[in-house]
Amino acid sequence: MYKVKYEKYRYGYGGTQEVKIFSSLEEIADWLFGMVKGKYEGSMFFVNPDDKNDKELHLDSSCISSRDDERYCYWVEQIEKDGLIIYSCGTFTNGVCYWNEEVKQWLRECIQRKENPQFNFG
Repeated sequence: MYKVKYEKYRYGYGGTQEVKIFSSLEEIADWLFGMVKGKYEGSMFFVNPDDKNDKELHLDSSCISSRDDERYCYWVEQIEKDGLIIYSCGTFTNGVCYWNEEVKQWLRECIQRKENPQFNFG
């Protein structure tokens, strides 16, 4: 079981902290991609775990984000797997950022899916 803590933000109105439960990281990706209407570019972002610009890990709430029909932005702040934190931008962990190898691989797959979308047309 995966628990996602995220902020649902509406421009001009502020945001709310929310929690959703998923059965897999793939299901989380489907949720994030499913919110986007139109092009993925400009509507979602996944931080690249292979970008070596920073020596110290710094993640923020925009590192995994998706926007629906331009009303709401969803910023993933923490992902837990079976009660263990596997991704955190520090919001709920006293400013300490963390991601494990499973999340890094998932982010690579999300970036690939965003750059090369596939659809099951009939």
